Amino acid sequence: MTSSKDIFEAYKVIEVAEDGTFTIPASFVMQIKTYFPKTKIELVARKLRSRRSLHQNSFLHLLIGIFSVELINLTGDRIYTPEIVKEMLKLKFLKTDIVDEKTGEVKGQYIKCTHELKISEMADFISKIMEYALNEFGIKLPSANEQLRLIE
Repeated sequence: MTSSKDIFEAYKVIEVAEDGTFTIPASFVMQIKTYFPKTKIELVARKLRSRRSLHQNSFLHLLIGIFSVELINLTGDRIYTPEIVKEMLKLKFLKTDIVDEKTGEVKGQYIKCTHELKISEMADFISKIMEYALNEFGIKLPSANEQLRLIE
């Protein structure tokens, strides 16, 4: 059986010096000792990234679901499943060039996954989806503020 102590996660941003050393603050160590007294633990360090938030991801999937339903209603074509709509939007807005750094030549393209997006990139992607839905199909998707009102 898994206890809440077994799934405790703590996050702390720690500055790394030029020589590669770092110091874990005593307050953080004390917090860990409180959750894991007399227990061996594993600490994991990774490069800090400002990836898209879970709220953004949830909102994106809400928009895709609404867009899917509206496209089906508009066209009568049931091909517009949420999965297809998401791939269609990624293809339209997340296509990225692969550039040879030495020559500057475009060698190919790939489609970014949404989990790769930074917070600002996800905000831009969502904005483009909302504009596209309105301008191309006349579908007004709810803003994040409208989403909160829909939930209440």
